[in-house]
Amino acid sequence: MTANGDMIGVAVSLVVAAIGFWKERRYTPGKLPLVPPFFLMFTGALGAIVFGADLITALTGVTWSPGFQR
Repeated sequence: MTANGDMIGVAVSLVVAAIGFWKERRYTPGKLPLVPPFFLMFTGALGAIVFGADLITALTGVTWSPGFQR
């Protein structure tokens, strides 16, 4: 993936996590959300970590390889 795609992925992931945080803060008792806010926050944080790691590899040129292939 390119660096531009990774930056877009990080931004979208952080927006998803922010929406989850916002939905958790404005929770109203008695109404069940269609998608749980924790799931949105977890998915957004995980996506930001994955896209961030891929962005680092795209910017530095270092590839990730398993230890047994060195």
